[in-house]
Amino acid sequence: MATSKLKPIKKTLGKAIAYIIDPEKTAGGTLVSSFGCSVGTADIEMQMTAQKGSGIGERIAYHLMQSFSPDDDITPEKAHQLGMEFAQKVLKGKFEFVVATHIDKDHIHNHIIFNATSFYGKHNKYHTGDWEAEKRRIRRINDSICRANNLSVIENTSGQKGYECYEGRNGKKRKSWKETLRTDIDNAVKSAKSFDEFLQIMELEKDYKIARRGKFLRLHPPGYDENTYFRLGSKLGEAYTEEAIRDRIEHPENAYKYQTVISKGTSRRYVYKPNPNKINLIIDISKNIKARESLHYGQALVRSNINTLVKTMNFLIKNNLTTTGEFADYYNSQMDTYEKLRKNVSAYDSRQLACTEKIKFLQDYKKYHNLYSAVMRAGAQSNFYKEHTNEIVLFKASKMYFERIGENPDALNLSDLFAQYKELKQDKSADEKLYKEIQDEIKKLDVIRQNVEETLKIELVKKEDEKEQARRQMEEDSRNAPQDKNDKAGDIGY
Repeated sequence: MATSKLKPIKKTLGKAIAYIIDPEKTAGGTLVSSFGCSVGTADIEMQMTAQKGSGIGERIAYHLMQSFSPDDDITPEKAHQLGMEFAQKVLKGKFEFVVATHIDKDHIHNHIIFNATSFYGKHNKYHTGDWEAEKRRIRRINDSICRANNLSVIENTSGQKGYECYEGRNGKKRKSWKETLRTDIDNAVKSAKSFDEFLQIMELEKDYKIARRGKFLRLHPPGYDENTYFRLGSKLGEAYTEEAIRDRIEHPENAYKYQTVISKGTSRRYVYKPNPNKINLIIDISKNIKARESLHYGQALVRSNINTLVKTMNFLIKNNLTTTGEFADYYNSQMDTYEKLRKNVSAYDSRQLACTEKIKFLQDYKKYHNLYSAVMRAGAQSNFYKEHTNEIVLFKASKMYFERIGENPDALNLSDLFAQYKELKQDKSADEKLYKEIQDEIKKLDVIRQNVEETLKIELVKKEDEKEQARRQMEEDSRNAPQDKNDKAGDIGY
């Protein structure tokens, strides 16, 4: 199951970025990438962006996590690629971000830290609307990416939060706060190499707030009232005092001493559940329990099936699809067109993102080029240099970006890049219109296919794996369309 989790960062941006890019967790730093900023100076660049706009406030950045099931067949490199795609689709090229893929646990997971302030636009603060709706949007995007790559997703949790969607299902008893705390501590202990790292994991990955009162550590679990803290100590069991946790981390060979009190954790069920088809299909009345129990209900289903068959025949006659071969050719042709348009739209997305990033760095390069030259002439020991340290960081980051992509920033023009971006948007818009039209056509065709196959017990179309995957992606794209007028990318407003 792939899951996502979002939390704000209010104070410790530099600390949070340093944690996620830890070389020991990211294969020596090879599984770290960024957008709109350089990894090494991301915290400074994000803070400078916030100062330019209206982003100075309580939330300076956000920490987005994407976890994959241990049962999924996914490489670290593929997970990192999906993490970048996830961040790009969530943020639409408007916010600087860093993506780090951690491989130090039994499941691969991505950490994404992004600026709370966009580097363009009038309304440049990340998400000011319905917070729960935003979390649902993020989940839809994550599920869509995972299904398109044959990865498992968690089934509908009916509004329950966190582990409650597992323990609270089917009437089973949910975990108490003690069991939850023990499980989180046990998992953090297994991953930590020191007590400080244990606290980092509890804080940055598991969403706990940590405070010390006197000699006791107090932990505030996610989802509880902000004034609710639980004390780390013997009430949780002898394995959960600070001394015991230090001993378990520093001396794993002593784990046998705590075997009787360490929680066993939970067994989470990883499920791939395709989305239900919302269009009417022929109903097998013989397998419908309610139809067998109620004569009137059964008759209503018969009338519904007859109406569906009439509509199915009308569609086939209207489109001159009178043989299985004709239907298969038409269906496959539409699927091929859909797949071509989907790839075109995706390519436009990538080119727009690259153009947006280039504009951002070119603006910094041109804005601070003369200042940088003046600072260099003054010397690194001068007060002038010290006063403009952050500006120097932004200029160096932009220079490194153009070195990496192999382009000369002095030869580039911002007006040309703006024009290029608008042209890309227009071309994408034309393909998107055709893309949405063919989505509706394929959805109809898919229902027609299933109805004919169910009625005549034949196979109209051979379901090749690639085409079936494309069809599932089409359904996801349709469901993942913007839900309201605020959920769409606008023109660049630098």
